[in-house]
Amino acid sequence: VAKGIAAQFGRVRSGREGLVGETGRATTDLKPEGQVYAAGEDWSAYSESGNVKKGEQVEIIAVEGVILRVKKILKGGG
Repeated sequence: VAKGIAAQFGRVRSGREGLVGETGRATTDLKPEGQVYAAGEDWSAYSESGNVKKGEQVEIIAVEGVILRVKKILKGGG
């Protein structure tokens, strides 16, 4: 019951804002712009952490219109 009540007061995470904090995969090299696959869709993306190679994992840190701002997920979880 407590979790149900807490869920009612939690922040709504749907649509584009629900992407923040999620992970995706670079489908092209990001230099620093390119394409990312996330949430079942291809997105234009801009890397805030420099170049990202195709196939590397990224974390979505912001959504600006139809462009994702991402950062590279470093090996070891950071």
